[in-house]
Amino acid sequence: MPYLLGIIAACLIGLYFLGHFDPAPDQTPDGESIYIYYGPEGETVPIPGAVPADRAAAEDALARADYFAAYAAGPRGRTGVFTGAWTRDQARKQALALCGDGCRVVAERLPLHRDSARSEPVATTAMARNLAIRGPFRDDFIAVGGAGAWGHQKEAGRHGTKRAMHRAVEQCEARRAAEAVADPTLTPPCTVHRLTEIIDARPKPVLYPAAFTLDLMPLTPVSDTQITSAPGAARQGALGRIGKYQPPRLFGARAANGATAFDVVRQAGWPEAGEAIALTKCNAARRPGEGPCVVTQTRLPATPVPPGHLAVTPALYESFVAWKRTEGAGAFAVSPYGVWGFSYGMEDAEAAIQKAADWCWYYTRREWTYREVDRAFLDAGVVCRVVAVRG
Repeated sequence: MPYLLGIIAACLIGLYFLGHFDPAPDQTPDGESIYIYYGPEGETVPIPGAVPADRAAAEDALARADYFAAYAAGPRGRTGVFTGAWTRDQARKQALALCGDGCRVVAERLPLHRDSARSEPVATTAMARNLAIRGPFRDDFIAVGGAGAWGHQKEAGRHGTKRAMHRAVEQCEARRAAEAVADPTLTPPCTVHRLTEIIDARPKPVLYPAAFTLDLMPLTPVSDTQITSAPGAARQGALGRIGKYQPPRLFGARAANGATAFDVVRQAGWPEAGEAIALTKCNAARRPGEGPCVVTQTRLPATPVPPGHLAVTPALYESFVAWKRTEGAGAFAVSPYGVWGFSYGMEDAEAAIQKAADWCWYYTRREWTYREVDRAFLDAGVVCRVVAVRG
């Protein structure tokens, strides 16, 4: 008999971990959700009839606020400011609660390019940075609640649906509990939805004229590389998995935060660019309460190049040599993502520099940005470097 009870107990434990029994309350997805993302920029919109003094104070208070935000003002100089809400309604309610009786909303912080005719829920910048790098959204759940709380979990495994929903709600409720609100009773509990899509509604960036920096320097081809780990970093094979049969790659970087977040950039145009891109993507993947990411590994030339030189892959250097055989005013530009662009036969050096930067940015978007950075709503903010000019 004891053996039978032991077998039954073991089976129940196994079923628990497989998701058949779960002590947490059942969660049912509240419909399917398509979110729209307007980018990180916001604009302060005053309420009609607001007096100039209140409008000026609101502009100053909300100038660098995340949307959705609201500024309320009332008798005897009382004010209330709330930022980072996930709906306009919550921003207004919290600002009024912070301000007190007799107050009214004076101004709001809204997404800069918001289309008032669209009815999809809006993903805040914090949500978008974390969610987008996990796409495509086929088995994802998102929980929203509180003033600006949210949680996200991807379904995994045969019995992962219930666990994914519960973990999304748990993340959301943890954020909700940490919110600094005047009246918690105004914030709704977290509800879970099946996430199906995020639409990037930002205006398409202007490719031409592209941004650039002028940094003239000799180029040195490098075919042998090595992975260098930061002091104290655990050895990781992520950078080494590009395989010996692929073309040589340079300035890759791995960033991690010692918890769940990490990201790898296989190739970059120079060391600082690879590290910046890896850090941007890794920090976007951090979960609530986790620390910031640091660079743990980099792929560098096995033999250092002369001071003042830029190490490049053999393919890039071959294109550079071919460019030097062209005629007329021209320039050569290297992308932070490891591709390049050039110009020749231009009317003067200034036009040549801009055209090289334009082609460098064009190939950057074609080879990398459309596939990775825009899909992730991320931009490391690093521009092409013009390394050679002729004419």
